[in-house]
Amino acid sequence: GGDPRYKRMMKNRESAARSRARRQVPPLFLSVYGSLLIPILHLLESNYYCFINNKTLRVSISLINKISKNYYQRQKFESYYVDFLVAFTHRKRGAVSHYMFSLFARLDLFVYEISLDMCVYLFFFFFFW
Repeated sequence: GGDPRYKRMMKNRESAARSRARRQVPPLFLSVYGSLLIPILHLLESNYYCFINNKTLRVSISLINKISKNYYQRQKFESYYVDFLVAFTHRKRGAVSHYMFSLFARLDLFVYEISLDMCVYLFFFFFFW
C-alpha cells in the first residue's frame, strides 16, 4: 500500500475516531478530580471562616491586652495617689513633692479618670500649702 490517497484516508479515519472518543469520554481531569471538588470547596470555605475568626480573635486579644495594661497602670497610679494623700495629711513636704511629681508624670494616662476628691486635694495643696 504505497497509495498516498489511501494513507491520507486512513489518517483521517483515525483522527475522526480519536475525536469521537474524546467527545464521548469526560476529560481526564474531571474523571480523576471531580469527586474531590466538593470537599475542596468545603475546605476553602472553612479556611475562609478560620481566617476571619483569626482576625477577630487577634483584635480582641489586643483590646484585652490594652485594657489589662491600663488596669495595671491605673492601680499603680492609685497607689501613688494614696501615698500622696498620706504624705499630705501628715505634712511631709519632701514626700508630698515626690508623690506630686510621680502623679503628674502619670497624669496624661488618666486625665479623664481623676476623681473629684483628688481635684479638691490638689487644689488645696497648691493654694494652701
